[in-house]
Amino acid sequence: MPREPSGKDKSRRPALQGGGGNGKRNPKTSSRASQSSGPSLLASALADEDSGDRWVSADPAKAVRFYEKAMAGYSDALHAGGTDDDTMDALFNRARLSLVVGTLPSAFLYDALHALATALTHHTHLLTLHNQSNTLDLADLRFNRAAAAAALLELSQHHHIDFSITTDTVREALGDAGWRMGEMGWGDLAEVVGIQESDLARGDSGEGEELVGGDGVVAVVRATESQLLDTLTAQVELAAQLLLLDNTAAAHDTLAQIDQVVQAAQPRAALAIERITDDMHSAGVQDDGDTAAADEFQDAVDAYELAKLERLATLPTPTLPSLKTWYDSLVGSSRQLQAQSPRASTTRLAALADAFISLARTALDLAAGEPELADAASVLAWEGLSQHAAKLLASASEGDPSSAGVWLSRGDLDLLRATVPRDVAQNARRTLLANAQKFYTRAAAEARLISSK
Repeated sequence: MPREPSGKDKSRRPALQGGGGNGKRNPKTSSRASQSSGPSLLASALADEDSGDRWVSADPAKAVRFYEKAMAGYSDALHAGGTDDDTMDALFNRARLSLVVGTLPSAFLYDALHALATALTHHTHLLTLHNQSNTLDLADLRFNRAAAAAALLELSQHHHIDFSITTDTVREALGDAGWRMGEMGWGDLAEVVGIQESDLARGDSGEGEELVGGDGVVAVVRATESQLLDTLTAQVELAAQLLLLDNTAAAHDTLAQIDQVVQAAQPRAALAIERITDDMHSAGVQDDGDTAAADEFQDAVDAYELAKLERLATLPTPTLPSLKTWYDSLVGSSRQLQAQSPRASTTRLAALADAFISLARTALDLAAGEPELADAASVLAWEGLSQHAAKLLASASEGDPSSAGVWLSRGDLDLLRATVPRDVAQNARRTLLANAQKFYTRAAAEARLISSK
């Protein structure tokens, strides 16, 4: 899922720009033709972008026209001159708006590719300027560049791209190999997490990243728990993309390094969710916390676990230790998800059950191919299927009894359990097969009900 740009306020540094609550500069006149100064052009571009925001849901095509007008305005502001502060605002807003346009759901593939590649190029340029100026928010720049890289990777993974009809900017961005671009985004997000953790560790000391405006006014930028949770979610989502790149198949240690980061992100995200909830309660808001953001993070973890098992299945020689490592991480995810019941969605429960089933199939293949590992691998498969996948699917069918897909999965699961080369499985074989038949019958009945409506 594409990440929303960081620094999404059009005013890149609200506290430095003076004026009203959000610090936006309002256009001096309604006519662009009468404006020639950098600040006036910048203000007009901000107004055009605001107009695009107002139309983005009702009429995306109209919104894009306003965004293109705003983009041209930011470029005009750069050429018109102005203070260094104005220049940095125009540069950042142009880069950020390219990312916004590239991640619009309505964007055509090649328009999205060009916008994202442009965002990647502009943010890379801004990062070089950060070494010469302390007026740029490093966390925003790195988060946005990582978001552009991740969105480009997602498009390249799910679509066949004809490079003969793309722009030079797109060819240059994607021609640098998906893995290297992914690594760049991965490094950016790791640095953002570090910056945000450091900000939060300082507590209420008033310290933070200082940004100095052209007028010498200093603003202190402080991270929030919600921002950290968003970054951790982006990190887990990018991890899933990296696992599915072809050249990550070269080594188990690459997968292990990625997995280590994802496992460390989960308890930190849980702490962020707890603190967000506490802050809401302190403010008198009685809610389960930022449930949308919490669910989004868990969805990212579930997708990552499936990507991990999918990658594992393609590796030429999966090892028993690597299977055990990933089994342990799945168990952790299962416990967290079960603890959320009944809030856990049927989709998430079924997705995690699928991950256990994929791991069990891989373990059974390993047992068949390497007799000396058969006993340990089959134990792992049986435990994953019986102690975890079966419980997850049972919870899923309780939550949505009319889901034919869940009943079908329960039938498939018991058929697979009946094939595990363990005494416990063979002793229960007749019961497992009978249960599978009942589950298939229920799935067929639910499917008929759906088709008759």
